[in-house]
Amino acid sequence: MEIVPEDQEISSWIRNCSQNWEPYGCLEDVHLMLVPTIFLLLLAPFRLYILVFKRDPLAPDVARSRLYFVKLVTLLLLLFTMVANLILTQTQQHHGVLQTINIVTMLLAIIMHHIEYTRNSTGSGVLLFYWLLTTLVNGYRVWAGGATSVQHMGLFTITYILSCLMFVLENCKCPIKEQAIQLGNSTENQNSCPEAESNIFGKLIFSWMNARMQQLSSLNSFWWNIADDQASVAFQNRWAIEKQSQNPSLFRALILNYPIMRQLFIGWILKLFYDILQFIQPLLLGVLMDWVMGHTALTQQIPEPLYKGASIAFYMFVVSVVQSLLLNQFLYRSSSSYSRLRSVLINATCRKSLSVVDVPSVNKIHQFIKVDIQTLVDLFKNLHQGWSIPLQITIGLSLLYHMIGFAGWVGVGVMFLNIPIQLLLARLYHFYQKIYNINQKSRLYIMQDILRGIRMIKLYAWELPFMKKALSMQNNELKALRQLGAIAIMRHSFLSGHYMSLIASFTTFLTVSYINQQQALSNRFMFVTIAIYELIYKPISDIVTYTQVLFQSRCALKRLQSFLFSSDVIKPTTTTAALSHFIQHYEQHQQHDGADPDNIPVIVASQAAFASSASSQLILRSIDLIIKKGELVGIIGSQRTSFIHALLGQLVKIHGELDIHGSIAYVSRDPWIFNSNLQDNIVFGQPWDPLFYRSVLDLCEISEERNVHEQKSRVSLARAIYRRADIYILDDPFNSQHMNPQLARRLFHRVIQGHLQKKTRIMMTHTFSCLHQLERIIMLWDGELVMDGTFGDLMSKQRSRLYHIMAINQDRNSRSSLKGTSSTQSSVDDHTDFNDNSAVDDDNHSMETHYDNHHDHDEDDLHETSNRSNREARCWSTFAKTCSVIAVTMIILLQATSQITKVGAFMWLNYGRSSTIESSKSYSFLTIFAIIGVCSISLHTIQCIFLWIVCVVCSSKSLYTQLIRNIMRAPSSYFDNARMSQNILRRLGIDMNTVTQELPKLFHRYLTIVASVTTAIIVIAFSTPFFILFLIPLGFCFIYLRRHYLTASLGYHHLITASETRIESATIELVDGATTIRTCNQNQRFITDCEVKVANYQRACFLAASCDRWIAVRVEFLGSLALLGAALFAVLDVVYGATPVIDAGLVGLSLYYAMSVPRSLEQTIRIYRNIELKMASLDRIKKPLPHEQNEHEDNISVSSSWPEYGRIAFQNYTSATTEPSPFNDATFTISPGERISIIGGNIGPDLLREINNGNNNMSGYIDIDGIDIHTLRLSDLRPRITMIPSVPILFEQATLRENLDPFGEYDDLALWEILDLIQLDVQGGLDSLFFEQKFSNEQCWLFSFARGLLRQSRILIIEEPDELNVEMDEMVQQILQHQLKECTRLIITRKLDSVIESDRVLVLDQGRISAFDTPHSILKYKGSLLHTLGTPSLDGFTTPK
Repeated sequence: MEIVPEDQEISSWIRNCSQNWEPYGCLEDVHLMLVPTIFLLLLAPFRLYILVFKRDPLAPDVARSRLYFVKLVTLLLLLFTMVANLILTQTQQHHGVLQTINIVTMLLAIIMHHIEYTRNSTGSGVLLFYWLLTTLVNGYRVWAGGATSVQHMGLFTITYILSCLMFVLENCKCPIKEQAIQLGNSTENQNSCPEAESNIFGKLIFSWMNARMQQLSSLNSFWWNIADDQASVAFQNRWAIEKQSQNPSLFRALILNYPIMRQLFIGWILKLFYDILQFIQPLLLGVLMDWVMGHTALTQQIPEPLYKGASIAFYMFVVSVVQSLLLNQFLYRSSSSYSRLRSVLINATCRKSLSVVDVPSVNKIHQFIKVDIQTLVDLFKNLHQGWSIPLQITIGLSLLYHMIGFAGWVGVGVMFLNIPIQLLLARLYHFYQKIYNINQKSRLYIMQDILRGIRMIKLYAWELPFMKKALSMQNNELKALRQLGAIAIMRHSFLSGHYMSLIASFTTFLTVSYINQQQALSNRFMFVTIAIYELIYKPISDIVTYTQVLFQSRCALKRLQSFLFSSDVIKPTTTTAALSHFIQHYEQHQQHDGADPDNIPVIVASQAAFASSASSQLILRSIDLIIKKGELVGIIGSQRTSFIHALLGQLVKIHGELDIHGSIAYVSRDPWIFNSNLQDNIVFGQPWDPLFYRSVLDLCEISEERNVHEQKSRVSLARAIYRRADIYILDDPFNSQHMNPQLARRLFHRVIQGHLQKKTRIMMTHTFSCLHQLERIIMLWDGELVMDGTFGDLMSKQRSRLYHIMAINQDRNSRSSLKGTSSTQSSVDDHTDFNDNSAVDDDNHSMETHYDNHHDHDEDDLHETSNRSNREARCWSTFAKTCSVIAVTMIILLQATSQITKVGAFMWLNYGRSSTIESSKSYSFLTIFAIIGVCSISLHTIQCIFLWIVCVVCSSKSLYTQLIRNIMRAPSSYFDNARMSQNILRRLGIDMNTVTQELPKLFHRYLTIVASVTTAIIVIAFSTPFFILFLIPLGFCFIYLRRHYLTASLGYHHLITASETRIESATIELVDGATTIRTCNQNQRFITDCEVKVANYQRACFLAASCDRWIAVRVEFLGSLALLGAALFAVLDVVYGATPVIDAGLVGLSLYYAMSVPRSLEQTIRIYRNIELKMASLDRIKKPLPHEQNEHEDNISVSSSWPEYGRIAFQNYTSATTEPSPFNDATFTISPGERISIIGGNIGPDLLREINNGNNNMSGYIDIDGIDIHTLRLSDLRPRITMIPSVPILFEQATLRENLDPFGEYDDLALWEILDLIQLDVQGGLDSLFFEQKFSNEQCWLFSFARGLLRQSRILIIEEPDELNVEMDEMVQQILQHQLKECTRLIITRKLDSVIESDRVLVLDQGRISAFDTPHSILKYKGSLLHTLGTPSLDGFTTPK
C-alpha cells in the first residue's frame, strides 16, 4: 500500500487557494465580493413573501420615525456611490457588469428596508447578515488596496463607512415602535418571551437573557408565555386517530406532532452543519503547521508572508465561533422540543389517570413520569444520532483515507473493538446496579421499620442493637459499590476517550511504519491524525449509548402505550336522573296504589353483572336489589369496595340493569383532601352558600383555625354533606385508623342518624359495633348477594354465616392495618421521593403533615445561592474529609502526574525538534511513545481506583454511620411529624445514592476537564510566553461570567425542583382522589390545575436551558479568543521571534490543546454547577438533628437494682411543653405495688422524660425511690421503666426474638414462657420475621404486652387499647392482678371495668388533679370526669336520651 505524498495530504482545495496568494487578487479572482449579493438575492424572495402575506402592516405613525429616514438616506448614499463607481469603471466590461448587479441588489435592499420597517417590529435577520457580509468584504477590499486609482480608493472607503453605518443602524431598535407595541399589547407583552423581540444576532448569542441573568430577586415574574397547548392538542388529536387504527403507535403519534418536531428538525439541520464543520479545524491545524515549517525548514524556498499565517489563525477562530453558535442553537431548540414532549406526556398521563377504569397507584404514576417519560425524552434526545453517528464516522474515515490511505482505518477498527467491551461493561454495570438497588431497598425497609418504631426504641433504650442492625445492613451495599467501582475504573481509565484516541493513533503510526518503510512520520501528520481520531471516537462511543437508549425506550414505550390505551370509564353504566322528576313520575303511576313517597326506590339492580373491563372476569354477578329513599343500608362481606365502585360507575356493566335515580355523594375510606384551604375542600365546585357552609362546619366539628390535614376525615365527610346529594355512599368513614371512637360515635349520631336521616345512605363497614343501628344489611360473598335483611333477622336466622363473614373480614382488616399504616407513611421505592402525603390523619394521632409552600422556598433558595461562597468551601471540605483527605490528595496528585506524562508523550512526538522521523528510528520512537502513554494510563487508572473504591466506600460508610448516630440520638418527638420521617428516608435513600454514585462521576469529569484546561494553558504559555498577557483579561471575563451564571443557574434549577414537587403533589392528589373527583364531576378542574403546574415546569426548564446556552456562547467565545491568541502569537513568534525559532511540532501541540479549550471551559462551568446542585444532598445528610438531653456533668449513677420498690412522688411538677400541659403544679404520691388508673392524661412521657429535653419551662420534680429522675442519664432511666402503648409499635422486618429481646439477654425458654403466658400462637419459631406471623391488632398488642412482661420492671405504664375482645381483656387483667402484683402499675384507660379493678384513680382535668382516690369514692360525685364513664352515651353507637 502506498502512502499519499505529503503535498496532497491536507485538503487540496485549501492548499490551492493558498498557492501564490495575493490578498486582493485572490478575492477578485473568486469574486468573493458577490457573496453578499448572492445571499440577498437568494433569501429576499422568501422574506418578502412572509412580510407581505403573513404580516399585518404597522400604524403609519409607528412605521415612520427618524431611524427610518436615517437608514433611507444612508441607503441612497450607498446607491449614489455605486452609480459613481459604475461610471468610473465603464471602460472595464466585467467590472461594469459587477457594479450593475450591485446596484440592483441595493435597490432590492431599499425595498426590503421599507417593507421590513413597516411590517416587522424587530430587526431583519436577512438584512443584518447582508450588511455584515458587505461590511466584511468592503473592509477587506479597503485593507488589501484593491483600488486602481485615487477615485476608486475614495469610493471604496465611502462604501465601507456607509456599510458599517448601515450595519449599526440595522441593529438599533426604534423607541417609538417599541413604545407603541408595549402600549398596544401591554398584558401580552408583559408575559411574552423577550426572545421574540430580539433580532437574529440577539437570538444567536442569547443577549435577550442578559437582564434575566442579573435580576434574580424577581424570578417569579419570569413566567414567560412560552408554554402553549398546541403540542398537547396536536397529540390528543393524533392519539385519537391512532386508537382507531389497527396498530396504534405512541411513537408515531409523537413523531407526527408538528409543534414538537418542527423545532427538532431545525435543530437537526444545524447539527448537520456542525458535524461537518468540526472536521475543518484539524485541516486548518495542518495548514498552519505547513506554514510554520516553511519558515523553519532549511530550504531555499521563500517563506510565505505573515498575513497568510494570520489569516489561517483567523479562519480557525471563525470556524470555532461558528461551531459554537451552531451547536448552542441546536441544543437550545432541542431542549425546547424535549420540554414540550415531556409536558405532553405528563399531561396525557394525568388526564388518563382520571378516566381509566383501573386507577393506577401513586407509585406507578410516578414511575411513568420519572422513568418511562424520561426514557422517551432520552430517546428523542438521541434520535439524531441515527444519522449523525454514520455521518461523522464517514467524514473521519474519508479524511484519514485521503491522508494515509487504508492504514488510517486501522485505528478506527481499534475503536470499534471498544464497542462490544463497552456493551459488556454496561450490562455488568446494570446487573450490579440492580443488586445495589435491591440491597438499598432492603435497608430502607428496615430503616422505615426503625423510624416507625423509634419511639419504642427510645422508651426501651434499644438504640445500640438497632444501630448495629442498621449499620450491618450497609455491608451488602458496600460490596455492590466496590463492584460498580471496578466497572467504572475500566470505563473511565484506558477505555475512555482521552486515551482511546492515543491507542488508535499509536496503532496507525505503527501500521504506517510497517507498510511503508520509506515513509517518514512528520509532526504535522501525527498531530492532525490524533485530532481526527478524537473527533471520530465521540460518535463511536455514542453507539453504545444509542443502543442502550433504544433498548430501554422500547420497554418504556410499551408500558406507557399500554396505559394510555387502557379502557376508560364508561359513564352510561348507570342511568342517572334527577330525583325530583323521578318522584313526580313515580307518584303519577302509583296514585291508585296509595304509594308512600318516602318508599320510592332510588337504586334498582336486576341481574346486574360487573367487571373491570369488557374482556375480564366478572367481579359482581347476579345482583338483584332495591334500595329505597331514606334507607340506611350497610354493606358487609367480601367485594364491598367493588359494589361501591359499581354504584359509582367505576366498573363496566356486562349485562343486567342498574338504575340510579338522584345525585351521589361519596366518602372514601381513606380521607382525601387536596392542597388548598378548608373552604375549597368542602365546597368543591358547588355553589357557595355561607350559611349552609357554617352549619356543615358545626355539624362535623371542624375548626377553621386548625390545619386542614389535621381534620381531613371530617373534611371529607363535610364535602359530601355540602354536596346536598340524594344518595350518600360511605366507605367505612368512621374506621378507627382515621378517627377516634368518641368522635366517630358523635358524628354517626349527628350526621348519619340525624342530618342525613331522610337521605339514602349506603355505608360499607367491617365492624360489629354499629351494625345494630343500621336499618338494613346487605351481605356479599364471592361476588354474589347472599343476605339482605335487618340485623336482628340475620343474626337470628343465619348467625353462623354472618358471624363467620364478619370475623374473617375483621381479622383481615386488623392484620393489614399494621402493614397499611407503615406503607402509607412512606413508600420505599426506587422511583419515589418518600413524599406520600396521604398517610396521616390527626383525628386519631398527633402527627401533622404539611405541604411545603414552594413559592416561599424559592426566595430562600435565591438567598442561599447568593451566599454560596461559604457553603461551597464548607461542602467541598466536608466531602474531602468524608472521602479521606489523603485519598483526595492522592487523586489530585495522580491526575497531575497523569497529565504531565500525557504531555510528555506528545512532546516525544516532537522528537529532536525535527519535522520528520526516519523509518529506521520509527520503531524505537513509537516504543518510547507507547511506554510514556502506558505510564499515563496507569497513573490515571490508579487515580480511578482511589476515587471509585477508596473515596466512594469511605464516604458512604462515614456519612451513613454519622446519619444513623444522629437518628438514634434525636428525640422521639422529632419523628412525630410524618414529614420528618420522610425527609430522613430521603437522606438515607436518594441523598446517599447521590453522594455515593453521582457525585464521584461529576468529580471525575470535573478534575479531568480542569486538568485538561490547565495543561492547555501551560503548554500554550510554554510555546508562546506572551500568551499569558492575553490570558489575563480573558481570565477576568471568565470569572465574571462564571459568577453570574452560577447564581442564576442555581436559582433556575431550584425553580425546576419546586415545579417538579408541585407536579408530584398534583399527581398524588389526582390519583388518590380519582373516585371522589369523578363522582363530583371535577375532572376538568384538576386536569387544568395539573396542566398549569406542568406549564410552569416547562417555563422553568426553558429558563435553565436558556441560561446554559447564554453562558456557553460567551465562554466558548472566550475559548475561541484563546485559540486565536495562541495561533496569532505562534505566527508572530515564527516571524519575529528570536532564535531558536519555534518549530512546527510545538505549534501543533499548543494548537491541539487550544482547540479543546472552548468546549472544555463551558463543560467546566456546567459540571461545577451540577456538583453544586448535588452538594445539596450532602448538605441534607450532614444537617444535624436535635439531640436528647442525656449526658451532663451533674448526672448521677444508680445501682443496677434501682428502683427497688417503685415508689413515685410528684412534687409541684409542671411539664415542660408548649402544648396544653398534662401536669400543672401536680403533687401526689404513688405507693409501691399500687395499681393506679389514670383518666384525662398520660403519665408516661413525663416519667420517661420524652418531653423534658432541655426545656427550661419545667418546674418541680419527679422522685422515684428517693432519686430525682431529671438527674439521671436516659440510658439509666428508661431501661428501668416499662411502657406499653395502646397502639402496638412492632418491627415487621425484624425477627420475633429481636422484637422481644434485641440485646439477647434472655434464653429461648424465657421467651417461650412469656408467649405461652399471653396465649399467642407463633408459627416458624423465634427467628422468623414478624410480618410472617399475620397477627391481628389485638395479638400485636398482646405481643407488645409480652415485651413489657419480659423486662420485669418495677414500674409498668400501660395504655389500654380501646378495642380488645373479652377473652383477651380478661387474660390481661388476670396477669396484672397476679404475675405483676409486685409492680407499680400505671394504667391509662377509658374502660370502666378496668378502673373498678384499680386501687386508686388519678383524674386529671387540663393538667390539674381533679381527683385522686379509690374508684368507688370518685363515682359518688356526679360531676366528676370518672362518672361519665358509666353513662350510656359513650358506650357503643347508642342514641343519647
